[in-house]
Amino acid sequence: MKSISRLLKLDAVARSESKANNTCLELSSKLGIFTSSSHNKCKTSATSFSLPTHKNNAVQSNNAAIDPGYSQQIHVQKLVDILHECSRKRLVKEAKVVHGYVLKSNYPDDNLLILLNHVAHTYSKCQNLTDARVIFNTMSQRNVFSWTVMVTGSTENGLFHDAFRYFCEMQNNGVFPDEFTYSSFIQLCVGLDCANLGKMVHAQIIIRGYTLNVRVTTSLLNMYAKMGHVKDSWNVFSTMTEHNEVSWNAMISGFTENGFHLQAFDCFLEMIETGFTPNKFTFVSVLKAIGKLRDVGKGKHVHKCISELDMESDVFVGTALIDMYSKCGAISDARSVFQTNFITCPLNMPWNAMLSGFVQCNCSQEVLELYLKMCQSNIKSDVYTYCSVFTAIATMRSLRFGRQVHAMVKKFGHDTMPLSVKNAIADAYSKCDSLEDVKKVFNKMEEKDVVSWTILMSCYSRCHEWEEALAIFLQMRKDGFTPNQFTFSNALVACASLCFLEFGRQLHGLIWKTGWNNENCIESDMKELKDCYLPLITASMDDLSVGILKTELERLSSLKKLEVLDLSWNLDIDNDIFPSLRTLTSLKILDLSRTGLKGYFPISEFAGLENLEVLDLSHCHLNGTFEIQGFKILRRLKTLTLWSNGFNKSIIASLSALSSLTNLDLSSNPMSGLFPAQELSRLTNIEKLDLSSTGFHGTPNIQACASLSRLRRLESIVLSANNFNKSIISCLSALPSLKILDLSYCVSLGVSFPIQEVLKFPDLEVLLVSGNVFSGTLPMEALASFHHLEVLDMSENSFSGSIPSAIQELSSLRAVSFAKNKLNGSLPDHAGLCLKDMLFQGFYFTSTSYLK
Repeated sequence: MKSISRLLKLDAVARSESKANNTCLELSSKLGIFTSSSHNKCKTSATSFSLPTHKNNAVQSNNAAIDPGYSQQIHVQKLVDILHECSRKRLVKEAKVVHGYVLKSNYPDDNLLILLNHVAHTYSKCQNLTDARVIFNTMSQRNVFSWTVMVTGSTENGLFHDAFRYFCEMQNNGVFPDEFTYSSFIQLCVGLDCANLGKMVHAQIIIRGYTLNVRVTTSLLNMYAKMGHVKDSWNVFSTMTEHNEVSWNAMISGFTENGFHLQAFDCFLEMIETGFTPNKFTFVSVLKAIGKLRDVGKGKHVHKCISELDMESDVFVGTALIDMYSKCGAISDARSVFQTNFITCPLNMPWNAMLSGFVQCNCSQEVLELYLKMCQSNIKSDVYTYCSVFTAIATMRSLRFGRQVHAMVKKFGHDTMPLSVKNAIADAYSKCDSLEDVKKVFNKMEEKDVVSWTILMSCYSRCHEWEEALAIFLQMRKDGFTPNQFTFSNALVACASLCFLEFGRQLHGLIWKTGWNNENCIESDMKELKDCYLPLITASMDDLSVGILKTELERLSSLKKLEVLDLSWNLDIDNDIFPSLRTLTSLKILDLSRTGLKGYFPISEFAGLENLEVLDLSHCHLNGTFEIQGFKILRRLKTLTLWSNGFNKSIIASLSALSSLTNLDLSSNPMSGLFPAQELSRLTNIEKLDLSSTGFHGTPNIQACASLSRLRRLESIVLSANNFNKSIISCLSALPSLKILDLSYCVSLGVSFPIQEVLKFPDLEVLLVSGNVFSGTLPMEALASFHHLEVLDMSENSFSGSIPSAIQELSSLRAVSFAKNKLNGSLPDHAGLCLKDMLFQGFYFTSTSYLK
């Protein structure tokens, strides 16, 4: 009986093996994952074959050679291989065939668990989590692999709460997570954006001893970095006993994405010093950080490492290199990388990076030339391509070329293009003053945003259809869109052009409410609006007698919600106005410039104006000093204009009580003496400072100058028409964020241009030194390192000779003036920069008659 039973078992195994072989061969052939030798292996048993299993999935066999169940292990492995291939290629139909076969076959529980785990995993990878869940729910037994499949699958398919539930249930069922489970759950925390949950699982990881596992700790530091907890991310990284390329890359990427660009570069250097070899992911992250730093020196160092590893031709690395050089203003280096490695590349990534680089460096002609070459090479254009091209078209105002490219866009599916491209097309037409084309593009947009409305409004303004522009403004607000600074700017221009006084005032109040009042474009347009209204206001006030005027002003006290009050250019208004102002507790903007105010300024009269943000007392007859305690009343004051009064230097110390002050104008006051570095250093929030025509004539000691380093937000300082010598420039070098420097008409600076002192400001964007007595040749070679310089005014000096070719190194230069010097020759002819294009595009090289 035993021998008959043995034969029946062997016969059943043989039939099962034959059926499994047929299924294996059929699917293997269909998927193309087995060679002919693999087919032979399917037909013959190999006693040395063993199953690679997940931990806790090991199938034990004491005697594989004689155990009839061992032959099933071979077929299990083949089916697992097939399922892996289905998972990789997302072949859900073929996975279902394997699933059906597994259900029909009589596999032992341990093999069945292995197969069902892999089937469920394949379903989740194919985004068929419903079937994966069915398999999981019907399993007679589960192990850590089973639970991990559901946690991972739910997380990858965005079902974060389901993943959290599985994670909790597995532990309630006595199954503890392993490194793969923890890695997936950490991604769940990122998906839920829940740092507290991440810290809780971090604590469990510490308790269960997984802090030595590189996979888990790398996932942890990556989680903290993605949530903006860079300090926690660095703590995890620094306590790891073992690092690999993935953990280094995660840390560098975390620094970069959170704005710690210098730390990202330092981490990159440390990675190399530790003996790890960077890969393409490393270089992409660190090059992005360097681009943000705009430090071409660091960029060249990384470029050298890339060249040594022969990775410059990698599409991702090369594209990052081009982008980095472009952001650093080194467009010639970006062009060299592109032409050396990607001029024949069929992918559009490096092409787009080069196009974007040309746009950033204002080389519009080069953008169009490269785009034509891109089309001739049959390189596919995408959103980024078209945005760069239409930006260049807008700059050059080439309507004909714009229409040609637009036709190409429509040919390849304009309706499917994202809104950003449609906005770029409309903006190009707007810059070309083609209102009809803008309206056509706008009307065909199925969806619009504030940019779309602003472009249409801007085009109406450019075409002098001011009333239509304001109608568009009202319509966009009616449709629920919130204007941005550019929308408001266009509306202000329209109001000024139409002299809409009341609408302009309402608009001004709305600008303050939305917080756009400090934007440069808003400030300039508000000045234009005010200049337009001044004649109207002055005339109306001049028709009133003094008595009637004061009676009208007394009514101000009833305007409890008044936020903006402009009484400028009314000479009959004197200090008696202050009692009427005390009750205006909502007032934010007060303009009393060019009025009859005089004498010692009564700061106590402002006791009720605690919400005041802008105060203009320019061109009055005020003098004296203020009590610091009195100024604390105006704790929200941001802009204070006191030019052309009689204040002396001591007022600056009093202003330190204005904790919110960002803009200060003390020009044309009789201050005299040394530059007040120590007093100014207490204005820690100041951003713009004007001390022109104040009579300052000396530089304080080194300690006082060093105190200027506290002014971390000061970006603009105007010191024109004073008597400083060049030592003032060294004093100002303590300012860490200075971008705009005006030293015009400071004749005591000497005849030699103070190049060594000026070089201490590598981030300058505007340098104004007109009206001095500088002589010799233009110092272009020395200024060539100023890659951020946009405006340079060296007019009204005594420079001689020709214009050096080194001017082409100033890649960001947008406006330059050498007027009223003793120059000769012609403009340098070069291809690296588009200085001649600047002239044609409206930038100025003034008084060319001085070029002999």
